[in-house]
Amino acid sequence: MTQKERFNDAVSGLRKYWIQVVIGVVLQICQQLSGINAVIFYQTTIFQAAGISNKETMALITMVVQVVVTFIACCIMDLAGRRVLLVVGASGMCISAWMLGLFFYLQDVSGVTNVGWLALASAYCYIAFFSIGVGAIPWLIMSEIFPNEVRGNAAAIATAVNWLFSFIVTMFLDAYRQAITYQGVFWSFGFICLVMIFFVVLFIPETKGKSFEEIEAGVRQEVSQEACC
Repeated sequence: MTQKERFNDAVSGLRKYWIQVVIGVVLQICQQLSGINAVIFYQTTIFQAAGISNKETMALITMVVQVVVTFIACCIMDLAGRRVLLVVGASGMCISAWMLGLFFYLQDVSGVTNVGWLALASAYCYIAFFSIGVGAIPWLIMSEIFPNEVRGNAAAIATAVNWLFSFIVTMFLDAYRQAITYQGVFWSFGFICLVMIFFVVLFIPETKGKSFEEIEAGVRQEVSQEACC
């Protein structure tokens, strides 16, 4: 088989499973636009506002939270289901991001200075909910919604999109913050998490314990139902 024929086969396979490709790409975009980079990037500002100035302590606590919650997610993944963990994770991130925005609003606009606990609790809750759902589940779902013949190419596309949006967020995050303030940044990321909740509920079927054929039928059923509404 020539290189051109292999390329045509790859494109044909991706076209055949275009719905799954869109789902994989959108999940990766939502993961990066959910605000995890903002929380990590501004964690020094957040934790200093909560009275913690030791950078080593901040990094250690963040790492411990991520490891512990990711381990818990791995333990309950097959029990709770991928879809449930995505919705729970995105919901918790949404609320936590809005609470972080509220903290900066109270501090910068209203002049309230005794709510450092709100910043600390919101940041840790955000990281925990990211680790339990949005951080890991999209990659697992991508391994389940594609057949073997297109899995490599589809995963490569979704991964490239993930890196692209990670680069975009990292490059423009500080300029974005200067334009709309800290509270605007976290409120907008919370809104994206809300959009992700609706996307998961409307378009992503549960994949736990199902064959590829069952998953594909579920994907097409979810999309056709929304198209008819």
